[in-house]
Amino acid sequence: MKKLKKILTGFVVSGMLFLYALQPAGAVSLTYDGVSYPNSEPIVIDNGTTFVSLRAITSMRGNAVADFDGNFAHFSLDGLELNAGVDHAHILANGNEIELAGKVRIINDRVCVPVRAVAEAMGASVDYDGANKKVTLETVGDYVDEKNTYGSDELFWMARVIEAESCSEPYIGKLLVGNVVLNRVKDENFPDTIYGVIFDRVNGVQFTPVANGTIYNTPCSECTQAARAVLMGTMLLDEAMYFVNMSLVPVSWVSMNRPVIKKHGSHTFFA
Repeated sequence: MKKLKKILTGFVVSGMLFLYALQPAGAVSLTYDGVSYPNSEPIVIDNGTTFVSLRAITSMRGNAVADFDGNFAHFSLDGLELNAGVDHAHILANGNEIELAGKVRIINDRVCVPVRAVAEAMGASVDYDGANKKVTLETVGDYVDEKNTYGSDELFWMARVIEAESCSEPYIGKLLVGNVVLNRVKDENFPDTIYGVIFDRVNGVQFTPVANGTIYNTPCSECTQAARAVLMGTMLLDEAMYFVNMSLVPVSWVSMNRPVIKKHGSHTFFA
């Protein structure tokens, strides 16, 4: 009984230490180009690093398309694609890795990251007034440069395959479909262009929209955003080579021969 009491006491002490380390910033305030950080959003200090909500900070800069599937969070502004994986030690900004002072975490149901990393991605300076506990962000430049460049033809076809395959999927689902296409482009077993991958018929039609004609549908703005993000370097699944809607095709060569690496929305992704 004494041993059990010591163990339980240890858990309590550990929990208290964790709560102490992640204490709410309380009196700490934050402004971005003169706009105040919402009081309803989390802002905490962990070992001297200020963590803020990605949703809140991007909203202070403009209207963002946001998506979160429990593991990956994606925020898309005009000219900036931000991706954060829970427990990752970096975020992706326009395909560029930005190292963090602490790992991405969930606080009050919000994906939170160190404020200095977000500022770097957004081209903002950070000033911390310790005496008054005030963090000030000011725009001093453009968003972080795009990692990759792409042609209009690549965007044209990437947007159309994402539209045809995942128009009703959440934003991350659209990114994952685009990832599969690019993974094939890079693989020696598939054609080396986006157009070639989409219309590949070596082992039969690879994408159903090619067969039914929906590949020519005009993409919605969100599908175009997802296509642009993927072409700029947003890669959430670098091993995925196939995807299947198992509710429509419960048995296929892919599902019987390739390992599952992720499920998202209506799609199951395979290596």
